[in-house]
Amino acid sequence: MPLYDYFGRIPKIGDGSFIHDSAEIIGDVVIGNNCYIGCSVIIKGDYVTIRIGDRVIIEDKCVIHGNAGETVTIGNDVIIGHGCIIHSCTIKDGALIGMGAIVSDSAVVGENSIVGEGSVVTQRTVIPPRKIVVGTPAKIVRDVTDERLNALKKIREKYLDIYTKYGSLFRKL
Repeated sequence: MPLYDYFGRIPKIGDGSFIHDSAEIIGDVVIGNNCYIGCSVIIKGDYVTIRIGDRVIIEDKCVIHGNAGETVTIGNDVIIGHGCIIHSCTIKDGALIGMGAIVSDSAVVGENSIVGEGSVVTQRTVIPPRKIVVGTPAKIVRDVTDERLNALKKIREKYLDIYTKYGSLFRKL
């Protein structure tokens, strides 16, 4: 696993989590159980604390970092799409961050909210639970329906089923 000690700050990885060989996990990072960390992801807890819950999916080429002395918190059952930047913020349980989105300093993404692809959640923005936001800067466009929540749950379950098999299916050539 590509884990790096940073001045005695050592990453901790939960049971059943898959970390791709090309990912880099540095310093004060705790990743929960049954998570998937994709290709070329950088999670850098050098001078920031990073806490990631259980069953979190972080897809390829994401960067998670923050400002000195701050904490990045990612709740349980979160999906972070390809190429996102997550910086000094809080993402609550069940949220979905679309591909290429940015969530910036001191922002909070509420439970079961959705940040649209390519959107920018600017500093100190607070997105309430069960909202869909899009744009630059991200603005609320509608509520997350029960049907959408159920669909997201099925997507998470499908992804986690696929990703839990990665460790046994990958064979480096």
